[in-house]
Amino acid sequence: MNFYIFDNNLKRIKTVDTYVNAIWTTRYNDAGDFQIKLPYAPYNMDYIKEFYFIQKEDNKKSVGIIENIQPEDTITNGTFITISGRFASCLFEWRANIKYALYTNLKLDAIVNNLYVFNFTEGDRELPQLKYVRTSNFDAKITSLEDIGTNCFLLIKTCFKTLKMGFREKIQNIDGANKIVFEMYEGKDRSRGQKGTVKNSYVIFSDDFDNITNSTFKISFESFNNVCYVGVKEDANKLTVKKEVVVGSGKGIYRKEKYVFGNDKTAEMTTEEWEATLTELATENIQEITQEFNGEVIPEIKYKFKRDFDAGDIVTVENKKMGVSVNVRIYEVIESYTKENYKMVLTFGNEANEND
Repeated sequence: MNFYIFDNNLKRIKTVDTYVNAIWTTRYNDAGDFQIKLPYAPYNMDYIKEFYFIQKEDNKKSVGIIENIQPEDTITNGTFITISGRFASCLFEWRANIKYALYTNLKLDAIVNNLYVFNFTEGDRELPQLKYVRTSNFDAKITSLEDIGTNCFLLIKTCFKTLKMGFREKIQNIDGANKIVFEMYEGKDRSRGQKGTVKNSYVIFSDDFDNITNSTFKISFESFNNVCYVGVKEDANKLTVKKEVVVGSGKGIYRKEKYVFGNDKTAEMTTEEWEATLTELATENIQEITQEFNGEVIPEIKYKFKRDFDAGDIVTVENKKMGVSVNVRIYEVIESYTKENYKMVLTFGNEANEND
């Protein structure tokens, strides 16, 4: 596997085809990361510099940024240099949100665009390598968001995780200049439990198919809550509540509650719209029992990453020996390269089975 190095202006300057090992980790709604260990040579330092960018030959939808450079000289192993960093969507971490924002029932696209325009496009705060291109392909909305001062990337991750949406980045030429373009996407349901008349092709990782090994399964009841109350304060400085809605049900030990506060009705909203917003906020705060399934995938047996499945897709994972079969989302894909072999480890779950 080759890697391409780009300078600060996103001009491709080097192809890396000789290295000791490499790890490339793709995540659904968080920044991925990478680590590459290279033989040390003085000429390497011409293209290994802080905030240079790196891209994997077979994946144009992820771009890393060099954040760490670590030379090492040992008697036993020789002299090497290791470069590492996160994927370039983390450039949103470079700025804090300095403009007060109060969003109610606003599309995710509009929220990202506002954060970008208000914090990355003017004066000394401009970050010329980063670009957000608006999209009308997704209707996902955030019910309520009020903020000033929070790191922009933290806000983005919180919103995307709430809506179970994903993001990635690519290098794209816009008006004659290469840019890191941040884009959102939604994983596809490729599980046996997918609904609707139009079906995506199934992706099933199973010991029956010999395409998954060293698998572990965890079901957790620790952080679940199945009832959520939303209260609206009579006054911002008091705890008295003038309006309250509740979503969910349960009794006895099987009832676990959460309480959050929602926004008051605005002049632009009808009572029905306001109540619907509060109900949606309560629904967003329901946390079902979580299931996690980790396993080492045997590459090229039945399915190929990026061709048949991607980070964010919902797939079926089985272990017949343990009697486990679940439909879970792929949140992380770890690819490891050496001269001898290639390995892939998938992290599934961290949320309830979405098809039950």
